[in-house]
Amino acid sequence: MRVRKLSILIALIVITLSTVSVLAQGPETFEQACAISIRSQRPILLEFYRDGCESCELAARETESETTVIKALQRVVHLPLNVIEGEGIALAEKYRPGIYSPVFILINAEGDVISRWTGYTGANRFIRSLNTALSDMTTLDERIARCKAHPKALDVQFLAKYYYDTQEFVKARDYYRQLHTLNSPTLDLRYQVFTATAEAVWNNQLSFDELLWAADDLIDNPATNKQHFGRMAQIVTKVARRTGDTGRIKKYLTAGIKSTATLSDDAGVASHRDLLTDYALYVLVDTAEAVSVKQRALGDSWETDPARYFQYAEWCFQRGINLEEAELYVRTATNKASEGKFKAKHLRLLAKICHALGKTDEAITLGEQAMEQDPSASYFLSKLDKWREN
Repeated sequence: MRVRKLSILIALIVITLSTVSVLAQGPETFEQACAISIRSQRPILLEFYRDGCESCELAARETESETTVIKALQRVVHLPLNVIEGEGIALAEKYRPGIYSPVFILINAEGDVISRWTGYTGANRFIRSLNTALSDMTTLDERIARCKAHPKALDVQFLAKYYYDTQEFVKARDYYRQLHTLNSPTLDLRYQVFTATAEAVWNNQLSFDELLWAADDLIDNPATNKQHFGRMAQIVTKVARRTGDTGRIKKYLTAGIKSTATLSDDAGVASHRDLLTDYALYVLVDTAEAVSVKQRALGDSWETDPARYFQYAEWCFQRGINLEEAELYVRTATNKASEGKFKAKHLRLLAKICHALGKTDEAITLGEQAMEQDPSASYFLSKLDKWREN
């Protein structure tokens, strides 16, 4: 009998020591995080990171060495997760961290989302974001229920941003519409509705007609939206290229060209010129004129400047014109590019142009070189995989 009692006591001691160890060192699994959360009455902070991400590496260093960050994290159960390894894969499917890293998602012990934010630029910003999240422990589901029963602007705004960040753009669009209604006429949010709609169409969640209706809503309300017409026209044109609807965008290009014609700042002038090139290309159906306008916009002696080589090649690739010439220019620019992310950007563009020209093997090689230069560009891996399959 004493032997049995001793065995039970030893087992309890082992369990206790194990628990203390986990509490001291932090959880290694989601299950452990949930158990600690229940015992300690602290929420869980999921940190989704990617290999090769500089901001992720900064976050990892400071969560281990920066005193203020370490102290702040004592208020939560902190669980870092690699989005492409182990539990991180399944949890990323559930919590949708997106393509930018790191992403911090505050949840309760039941796994319900409370808040989320993206990026790490230093201790102060991180602590402010964490404190804001901890100041209101309302879950996502509770906010949704409140919005159905008695919608308030703060809840609707939270949900609109949340669903935009998780790339559920139709939901984001709908909440921005609701927010516009709640704030009207004090605040016009038609442009936010438009951008969420554009993302939804770009990601095959809505039809192109939905984007034109949202753009029409901007044009029909110029008093509060005219400043957005240039950007609206650029977005409509970009999405139209993707969906094959460039024959339907004259009205929007015209509005954008008129609204940017009087701008004198560098960004405004560049926007106006790009809209003129697209008008020539898609409305006048004059490729030669479009190329001529673009080359004039690049300025004198652009053919001796590798930085402008890249601009021109990217412009050609996006529109599917003059690809052979674009290849020559970007290849020259790539050879002159400095190592690291800058060179990777050039290699990715050159790879995409080569693939468009049917040079699949070279495109794969260039893509692999780009990944070596910038491993954090994980979004490019899916494109590489598709090329390898074909």
